[in-house]
Amino acid sequence: MTELAVSDLIAPDPNNGHSLRPRPHLCSACSQIDFKALFTSHGRPIAEETNGGGRSQTLENRFHQPPLCECIKTFEVRDKSGWPTLESAADSKPTCSFCAFYIECLLNSKDLELRSTTVSRDLFQNGPFFRAFHSLTGFWLEHDIEGSTCQYFHMATSCEHYAQDVAALQFLGEGIKPGLMFSSYYRVAYQTMGHAILRLRHEPEFAGLARSRTTGGGAVARRIFPDQINYNLILDWLGHCCSAHTHCHGDADVSSLPGFQVIDCTTRNIISAADAFGTDRERNSVEYITLSYVWGEAECSGPVLRDHGFALPSELPLVIRDAITVVTELGYRYLWVDRYCIPQNNSQAKQEQIKSMGRIYSCSALTIIAAAGDGPDYGLPGVSSRHRTTQLTVEVAEGISLALYEKPTSLIGTSKWMTRGWTYQEGVLSRRRLLFTDQLIYFQCCEMYGDEVLSLPLFDVPVSTDEDGGQSDQLDNFHIQYISLNDEDYFLDSIFQRRIDDWSNPDTVWTRIDEFVQRQLSYDTDTLDAIAGVLGKYTTHITGMQAKDHQLWFFHGLPICPFSSRRTSRDENLQVSTGSLQTLWIKCLDQPKFKGPHSISTDGVTSADGDGSDNLTCRLLESLIWIAIWDDSTITPERNRNFPSWTWAGWKACSIQHYDDASQIQHVFDSCSTVHVEYAKDSGLIQRLDWETDNEEIQKQSRLESRIPFCLVITGTVMDMKLVWRERDSGFDTEEEEPDGWTFTWPPFLEGESLLVPRCMFDDIDPEHVNDSTSTGNNGDKEVHVLGLCLVATFQEGLGYSLPALVLKPVTKVLDMQPHKVYERAHLIGLDCIYFFNFEYNQDWGPASAFFRETTVRLC
Repeated sequence: MTELAVSDLIAPDPNNGHSLRPRPHLCSACSQIDFKALFTSHGRPIAEETNGGGRSQTLENRFHQPPLCECIKTFEVRDKSGWPTLESAADSKPTCSFCAFYIECLLNSKDLELRSTTVSRDLFQNGPFFRAFHSLTGFWLEHDIEGSTCQYFHMATSCEHYAQDVAALQFLGEGIKPGLMFSSYYRVAYQTMGHAILRLRHEPEFAGLARSRTTGGGAVARRIFPDQINYNLILDWLGHCCSAHTHCHGDADVSSLPGFQVIDCTTRNIISAADAFGTDRERNSVEYITLSYVWGEAECSGPVLRDHGFALPSELPLVIRDAITVVTELGYRYLWVDRYCIPQNNSQAKQEQIKSMGRIYSCSALTIIAAAGDGPDYGLPGVSSRHRTTQLTVEVAEGISLALYEKPTSLIGTSKWMTRGWTYQEGVLSRRRLLFTDQLIYFQCCEMYGDEVLSLPLFDVPVSTDEDGGQSDQLDNFHIQYISLNDEDYFLDSIFQRRIDDWSNPDTVWTRIDEFVQRQLSYDTDTLDAIAGVLGKYTTHITGMQAKDHQLWFFHGLPICPFSSRRTSRDENLQVSTGSLQTLWIKCLDQPKFKGPHSISTDGVTSADGDGSDNLTCRLLESLIWIAIWDDSTITPERNRNFPSWTWAGWKACSIQHYDDASQIQHVFDSCSTVHVEYAKDSGLIQRLDWETDNEEIQKQSRLESRIPFCLVITGTVMDMKLVWRERDSGFDTEEEEPDGWTFTWPPFLEGESLLVPRCMFDDIDPEHVNDSTSTGNNGDKEVHVLGLCLVATFQEGLGYSLPALVLKPVTKVLDMQPHKVYERAHLIGLDCIYFFNFEYNQDWGPASAFFRETTVRLC
């Protein structure tokens, strides 16, 4: 079978760069489709939705609803003749314009299915299917009636209210999945491909947000030119955002930031903020644009020294040249690029600006994001020499052309830019982002988002002028808002998360950390620098709310947070106390009355003073109970050896979650816990600092890039543990088939429980802590000895206590040519009261107290 070449299907028109045929030729089957009925703007009924229930009808499940007007049926007639397949098109190229367009769209959809992690692999088990729907299905409409605004939703077959709409097309895959439990039936799951086929607007070449009456209603597509950017549309986005969005205004100024510089795009000189904005200080704002791009591996020259100061080199990467063009086209003058504007030869100023990245990006008027290519030489497609992909279009009737629309989430989500560590905070912290891809540009601010292709009838947009000179009445006063970040159920997902207004909530920092660790860095030493702006944003917001002794700071990535902040953001009833965790564990094990999920009594457990909210040790212990999660047990857990194992920064290729959450309103920390921090001195000696009494010095040391602690010295309650690797046929008595994994063989009250870590996690454990295989393990497997360090117990209303413990593996570290017996963190386990409630303590095991002891561990 010969391979089907995309270019063989529809040849681009050399005059406009689009795949439009001057005279559409349709086969007999496609001639049955009434394209004019489908894609000419027509009234369709809508109904008022009063209880919000209709909001769940999004683009993905629209096919479970009956057609809302007769136009959809005109497309279904085509199904009777069947659609061409990739195999048939490879043997015989379609001569029908629409069949060829269909095949090309199918090829794009197949490509998306293969490269996207968000699309099910069984998408083409049955299908794909080509279906028609009304383009505004799933959107809320606003109707202005005598000054009052009413909201309507598309869900009725007949109604007194009508809105102008057109049809759209999309591929679907049909997956067969098991039905409800204990049922022999199966349900059909329709899944969209992330593509839609929309009518192409026949309007001015560079159409903005405003739409004339000749456009009609519904969601339609703007024309894309491979070698030109629609600056009119970008200016409309920026203009609307600046005038209507209060959350998009900057809340700080960077002109006072030490060493802050920008590129003057008119002279290409690198100038200080004082020189650039000295005459504009009364504005109390800085009008500059930032650039976010993938550095790549190419060598680039830095700033050059000239008579007047530093300037850009004569040879610039294409992305820098293109960014300068965009800045000037949008009417701005100044551009900030990290490679040229951060002083690379001044380590102190460099570190200060790296920590201030949140301030730099959040204060910029716009961030240009190069989301195409894998390096700076790729440029911004459409701006200059790098052209964009030819828009896939077809003419199906006189005056009616269609275009394939790919959702930006599909395009940007698989980009190199989205995988890089440094670009994470650049996207998150920006107020306005303009992303360039090979297919389109995408805009998102704090309150709305949109892209260059999709055109919607929008509310509160200046009307445009019709060809006859008259102004549009905005399509019978029915329109939708901008695709707002407050609307959760639109099928057009935003690239970035919704407006971040929780910087004062310390619980959310772990969400940011988890998002960041999914990214990749060229240099592992950059881990904390690459997220310093995000962490600094939390520090700024929370520190400003608290007294000096109750401020948030970060200890090599771990948030050391005052519990007073958690009470403010979580629950005023949050209780923090210290007590004997050994006593608490013993009560959970062998006192039935204590096991109940509603038990809250801590009599005989907590100390008399009870309050540990001001205890610096409690803050650190609470931050240590995070969990690393791996997708499966066969992967190799990657350690970042530049950082200790007790901080999330010491791990890669995993998901990070904090064990504590907002529902846990009581914490009991071990009263016997003490912490010291050991640093290796240049002399080879160890400097030990007390976490409580020397905390100010520890904070000072943590701000020094080169001062990474050798280990934490923690005194607390531990229990000895043993683990063996269990295969499915290992002989363990389990009712359900479970994957291979590490399984506890000691202590007996944990026997048979799984530890969800990869097999090689314990490869580097000290040999003296490994036994030969036992009767519970496989032949040749080893039983490893580890420690469980008990730090805290948490209580959740209605569920009772949860008892987490760090799993520590013994290793040998060499410092100054001397071996040191220390421990590394391997994982965290947590047992809740539901586990203990169903647990029967065997008195043959001896007293529960025998499983626990107090000791000191050195945790690296």
